[in-house]
Amino acid sequence: ILDFIMRGMISLMRTRNIKINVFLNEEEKEILMHKSKKSGLSQSDFIRNLILEYYSSHLSKEEYEEMINSLSKIIENLRLLKKQMDFLRYSDYSKFIEKQINMIQEIVK
Repeated sequence: ILDFIMRGMISLMRTRNIKINVFLNEEEKEILMHKSKKSGLSQSDFIRNLILEYYSSHLSKEEYEEMINSLSKIIENLRLLKKQMDFLRYSDYSKFIEKQINMIQEIVK
């Protein structure tokens, strides 16, 4: 009786009841195993995260141009901040800001 009650409770707690079979080749299977282990998730949880966190990486031309303009404005602001840091002789902060500017410029390229 206890076993029957426990199985019923487990099935009530489970919110996922749709099973999907996916065919992978050996290489894909190894990649899935490696990446799920690296993330600390089960393979099922890893796949669920991929689904839930999916976003389209394709940007329209307008979205792309808007992003480039935003990054350019950030670079301008960082340059102003760097200039102020140089004036105040905070060379460590200035060097850090310069690195950030260079990283953003590489992204823009």
